[in-house]
Amino acid sequence: MREGLIVALASLVGHLGNFLFYVVAARNLDAGGFATLASLTALALIVLTPVSGVQAAMARDVAHSRARGVAHSRARDDGIAVTEMIRWLSCRVLVAQVVLFALLAAATPVGSALLGLTGPTVWLLAAAWLAISAGVQALLGPIQGLSGFRTVGWVLAGPLGILRVLFLVPMVAVLGLPGALLALIGATLIGSGTVIWSLRDELRPLRGLMKARHPGGLTRLFGLPVACLLAFAAITNVDIVIAKISLVPETAAGYSAASLLGKVALYATVSLGLVLLPRVSERIAQGLDYGRPTLLALMAVVGVGLLTALAFSLAPDRLIVAVFGSAYEPAGDLIIPITLIMTGAGILNVHLVVAIATHNRRFGFALVGLALIHFAALLVFGQSTAGLITANAIVIGTAVVIVELFSRFGIVRITVQARSARSQRSRRTTDQ
Repeated sequence: MREGLIVALASLVGHLGNFLFYVVAARNLDAGGFATLASLTALALIVLTPVSGVQAAMARDVAHSRARGVAHSRARDDGIAVTEMIRWLSCRVLVAQVVLFALLAAATPVGSALLGLTGPTVWLLAAAWLAISAGVQALLGPIQGLSGFRTVGWVLAGPLGILRVLFLVPMVAVLGLPGALLALIGATLIGSGTVIWSLRDELRPLRGLMKARHPGGLTRLFGLPVACLLAFAAITNVDIVIAKISLVPETAAGYSAASLLGKVALYATVSLGLVLLPRVSERIAQGLDYGRPTLLALMAVVGVGLLTALAFSLAPDRLIVAVFGSAYEPAGDLIIPITLIMTGAGILNVHLVVAIATHNRRFGFALVGLALIHFAALLVFGQSTAGLITANAIVIGTAVVIVELFSRFGIVRITVQARSARSQRSRRTTDQ
């Protein structure tokens, strides 16, 4: 509970920093520049999602190995396995960063043309930021699995949060859009140094890193988590990219601003998964029930989402004007529906975390199918902001209803099971 509070508070600070980053950027860039920045960061979230899958898989495997060692008195052997996994990951992360930057650099003409960029500088800076971010995100996995939640909290709050806006203030004023990307690069470099320092004991000696192996192999690491998280990132971010391509710059910027506000409901609770994943993995390794922590996470998501929507309902038009400026006033009506849609996405995120921990491949296939349907719906209806919201609401809302009806981890089903278990315990106590 304490670790969850630490990560939740750090995540809140981090999301506040990111939110302020976009606010400062919106007030210092024109509508086209801000829409480009929003589309680049949304695209980055999708591109980095396979790395999130690696992070999740490593957190799961490290936590499972540690818990298994404690439960079966094999702490030394499992400690060696954990070190091997971390060393295996670290050297391959470096190679992946180089390859990712090279591929993105090669795609500069296509990316620049797609987003309407006037030169290669912005795209190349975004490519460098993505490559550095990939290393930070992947190496957070073993730290998360080792229960290093203070380090995870600092990275979320600082390098991936408040430091971005601190670097942005002077850079965007002088350099404009390239300055915004340089601010992201500077903050992320600090995060990279943090995770490497945190894992320094596991990485020593550097000799032999290439020979280290992951016990489960590539299929285990890059399978279910990558597919699930890539699908989820597409579902929650591709609408901003479609908006940049399909709508005029002013409308696309307004939609991006409203989306950033509405996604507070998602980002305020997505950090729960950072704690829930290793906890569920540990309980599975120890043969314990994990319904209660899952239910608590789901209830937190619903509660935060509804409270956020209530807060935004008080003054959505004035809020978006106060934050982004008068040019964004027409997008005020979009905030509440996006908030409710992102609350549904938060529910799916909890089920996604449990699916990764339990190796539930059926959920993974279903989520990938949902992402494809969602993308098709956005292409068909995404010629207006109303169409984008309608497509999001239908697809995500339908998915939440299906999960509630058929998943053994639906809120209603877990609640009923918990009450039934309490009643049985009470009867046994009375009989005794």
